[in-house]
Formats: sequence, structure tokens, C-alpha cells
Amino acid sequence: GKATCYYVTISTGIGGAFIVNGQVVSGGRGHAGEIGNIIVKNNGYKFGGLNPGAVEGEASGTAITRKGKEILGEDKVAHAGDVFRLADEGDVKAQGIVDECVSELATMLANIAHTVDPHCFIIGGGVMKSKRYFYDRLVEQFNAKIHVGMRGYIPLLETELEDCGAIGAAMLPMSRLK
Repeated sequence: GKATCYYVTISTGIGGAFIVNGQVVSGGRGHAGEIGNIIVKNNGYKFGGLNPGAVEGEASGTAITRKGKEILGEDKVAHAGDVFRLADEGDVKAQGIVDECVSELATMLANIAHTVDPHCFIIGGGVMKSKRYFYDRLVEQFNAKIHVGMRGYIPLLETELEDCGAIGAAMLPMSRLK
């Protein structure tokens, strides 16, 4: 394993955990990893208690579905995967939604990379089911947004675990015991 790893889930929401030598770093008040609240769009969408333009309100599965229903029509979009599929089939409006989300996710990852410089990212969550439509661009844009000396050194790996949110939640109390 790597000495440091940043786990990111892109699902109904967006969450994260910084793992150092197998321990989750939970921070002073337990809020480390609340990455869904990182602002990626000025004056963006206000979602619940999050900042306007927070990545969770702009690029989570829920956000992609919301944008898809608004822009493409309720009848065409049941979930985020439909937006990715429509974009792949040539729908220009769907492509616009995907392009914006990929850029925003790359910004979030770059912000995290500049803050903690992890050995790797591990990315999971339901949105990764559509990775064939966006993953290469996400890697490319992430590398374009980080310092030159970091480029190519922080791999974006896909988790093989199905539900890392549950695993992360289970690890958190253990990390606080030490």
C-alpha cells in the first residue's frame, strides 16, 4: 500500500477521506474529508447546507441527474448514467453537462492534491459506473490543473470495493481510538 492515499466517492453526494499509513485523518473536529463542500463554481447551485457552487451540488450523481432533467427533460433522464450515455450518443447539451462536471471534479481533485499531495487518489461511487465516458478526460484535466512537478505522479485509481462509504464510516471510529 501507499503511505498516503486520498479516497473520494462520487455518488449521490461527494465525500472523501485522507488515509495516512492506514489511518483516516479526521481532523480537529472530525470534518476532514468534507470535500463535497469545496467550491468549484462561483455563484453556483445552492444545495442544502453546502456552499453555493460546492462540488457536491455541481458534480455529484444527484447534481448530474438534476442538471440532466432540467436541460434534457424529465423523460430522458432517470439517473446520471443517462446523461453520460446521451453525451456519448452526440447530444450537445448532455456533452455540456458532462464537460462542466469533469472540469469541476478535476478542480476538486487538484485542490486536494495541492493541499495534501497524496501518493494516490482512489475513486469510487456510483458515478464511476459511467467512467468509460469521462475518466480519461478527468485524469487529463486533473494533471493540467496541478503543479508541473506533480503531473503524472498522482494516479487516479479506481476502487475495487463496491461501497467504500460504508467502509470509510466503519474506519472513522477506529481511527479516533488511536
